Amino acid sequence: MKDIEEVSNETKENSAINIRSITKVFGNGKKRTIAVNSLSMSIYESQITAILGHNGAGKSTLINMLVGTIPPSSGSAHIYGYDILNSTDMNNLRSMFGVCLQQDILFNDLNAEEHLKFFGAMKGIRNEILNSEVNKLLSEVHLFDDRLTPSKNLSGGQKRKLCIAIALIGNPKIILLDEPTSGVDAYSRRQLWSLLQSYKKDRVIILTTHFMDEADVLSDRKAIITNGKLRCVGSSLFLKNRFGIGYHLTVDIKKGANVDFVNSLIESKISNAKFDRFTASEVFYILPRNETQHFPELFKALEDSIINKDSIIRSYGISMTTLEEVFIRIGEQTENENHKKQYSTYNSDSIEIESFDSNNIDYKPTFIRSFVAFLYLRILIFIRNPMHILPIIVLPIIMIIASYFLMKTTQVHNPKPIPLLLNPTVYGNETAVLMFRNESKEGIDAFISLVKSLGVLPQNIDNFSLSALSGSYMAVDISSFANSSHKIEWNLLFNDTFYHSLPILQNLLTNVFSSFLNESQKVIYTYNHPFPQINEEESIYSFDGKVYTYVILMAIMLGSIPPSIAVEVIEDREVIKHCSIFFR
Repeated sequence: MKDIEEVSNETKENSAINIRSITKVFGNGKKRTIAVNSLSMSIYESQITAILGHNGAGKSTLINMLVGTIPPSSGSAHIYGYDILNSTDMNNLRSMFGVCLQQDILFNDLNAEEHLKFFGAMKGIRNEILNSEVNKLLSEVHLFDDRLTPSKNLSGGQKRKLCIAIALIGNPKIILLDEPTSGVDAYSRRQLWSLLQSYKKDRVIILTTHFMDEADVLSDRKAIITNGKLRCVGSSLFLKNRFGIGYHLTVDIKKGANVDFVNSLIESKISNAKFDRFTASEVFYILPRNETQHFPELFKALEDSIINKDSIIRSYGISMTTLEEVFIRIGEQTENENHKKQYSTYNSDSIEIESFDSNNIDYKPTFIRSFVAFLYLRILIFIRNPMHILPIIVLPIIMIIASYFLMKTTQVHNPKPIPLLLNPTVYGNETAVLMFRNESKEGIDAFISLVKSLGVLPQNIDNFSLSALSGSYMAVDISSFANSSHKIEWNLLFNDTFYHSLPILQNLLTNVFSSFLNESQKVIYTYNHPFPQINEEESIYSFDGKVYTYVILMAIMLGSIPPSIAVEVIEDREVIKHCSIFFR
């Protein structure tokens, strides 16, 4: 391509980044926007490459694709042999990146030193050398005196310096700087230029900028992108020769003098010289590049005229086309081309690349190291902003203490349990029935009379079948009943579906046996004493104002915690999103 400057074979051997037909499309249908359109170029090691272009040209999108934050729609790029479309290769590349984005990815409550320590720890710098590395970078970006100042109190230029230091920490192999010096004063900008020049050896530095003098002085190669396409690539000299309009000649004349003499003098030496404009004391010309062989004659004529005291020419000066003029001219050419033809549309049959699955990316720091780093970060934020502690820690404690004293004064009903008298009529029968079968050789009239005296109706049965026992829940099988020796032998039968049938039957026969031995014996009673109850049934369902207040307090306490945490997450969301490119 004629607008791309050829490089030497030695430079080609140092090729670090090879971009081939990379494209990024956002949206679908009418909302479809081509941010980067089939862009191909090579970037070399030990050089600073500037990517220039108007707002929305696709510079930031290209950088985001290179660092892996967004996937390309088609095409690819290889960085030191690693493919950015391969998640494993991208994993290895992340450890080589140092990135300064357009946004200031800073935590408001951390100072400059803590920022560099945090990012240094996340990039795997050993603790033994972390402090020295941090102090070195703070000195290089001239922030050492402000190292303990929270970032929210730093000026805009100081924040950009800190972002550049974050990109440089950890000795990255590839440094990507997206408008790094925006908002930086001229003196500090020159210092940062010197710093980046010192870092470019054996590294790849890519920067975007809108300062043409910055690109001209700082970068070795410039790539200009228009409408997502690569327009040209080359050194400043190549671009000025290729797109420059020539040399600018400025002639200083006496105020109010006639410029016809100057015009005739210039045109006599350089016939293709173009008159540009003039003021009361200056005349401006554009000299073509292909007429440089005639410049000595022109300069000699101007010098001779200056020596002449009667001449209207007092001095002159000549300058080459600036990079800014080259950029403007390319922009004008692009605009003219767009007026002549419609924007090219993206081929719908091209291959779409699936988004990267971030779950497959393994970062270098261990879970413990990452947890400790973020815990340290959160503690520092709490220390700098005590109000964050109020809804999460202080308010719940106050609510719990208030609820404790509130519930302590609430009376709990503990009624005395009422014992249950176990008699044969406990299950609702007016007259209980006792089934019995007599297998003794003696009469059991005494037994029958004693049972009747206890209010129970005895009923003789021949066998213990289910149909015969259906009239009662208790029965007795008498095998021996000796009146003379007061000896009784019997077997008890009871229906266990009636919970208290056994103790009732046992109590009944015990009273029978006691009366059989001694007619004056008192009746024995059996009671069931239940465990103590916690609350009465009516108190459980009654309204208690203190309990209601307790519930309201607990709802306020629990409801205040999630929003407090969510606010901090939302505040840090943009920072954490951009920090992800450092976590390897």
